[in-house]
Amino acid sequence: MCIRDSLSGVDTTYYRVWYDAAWTPWNEYSDNFTLHSEGLHYLEYYSVDIAGNVEETHNQTHYVDDTSPLITVETPFLWEALQDGVTFNSEVTDSCGVDWVKYAIREPSGLQGTVIDPAYESLLASSASDDRWQLLFDTTQLDDGYYVLFVNASDNLGNIGYTTVNFSIRNWAVLENLPNTPNSKAGRTM
Repeated sequence: MCIRDSLSGVDTTYYRVWYDAAWTPWNEYSDNFTLHSEGLHYLEYYSVDIAGNVEETHNQTHYVDDTSPLITVETPFLWEALQDGVTFNSEVTDSCGVDWVKYAIREPSGLQGTVIDPAYESLLASSASDDRWQLLFDTTQLDDGYYVLFVNASDNLGNIGYTTVNFSIRNWAVLENLPNTPNSKAGRTM
């Protein structure tokens, strides 16, 4: 048989947070509070009931991350001319993990480029390794010219970042050979 103490009920809850290698003083919990700096935070708390009984201390771990992923495009490099099938490669890092990486191919105007066609937007990259993301793309789908590769990524907390790289497509590039000259000799500068 269980008998309930008529004085039971929570009177006060106290908490403290580990900041900068030290605990804050115990604070009385009265309303929501904010963890102000990014990184790993430890929280301890306990309650005291109306009769003055103190419960054991509980703890939680929280990670604060308000920063978007860091994106470094490895292929193509700035103003590289691409031909045929290519693999776009990026290194994407974030302290709480990367959820997704998407590529878009756009016309070069404005900070993020201008959408050419929805078919070239939100092209989902695949994870090649821990921080490496890639997308195979056939450049013959587009006309020769200048383009912007727009890369955006989201971390596991929903922070989204982006970067762009200008490049060109040159599928029909024709190289013109120098004319043969009868007077050319090995080592002679023409």
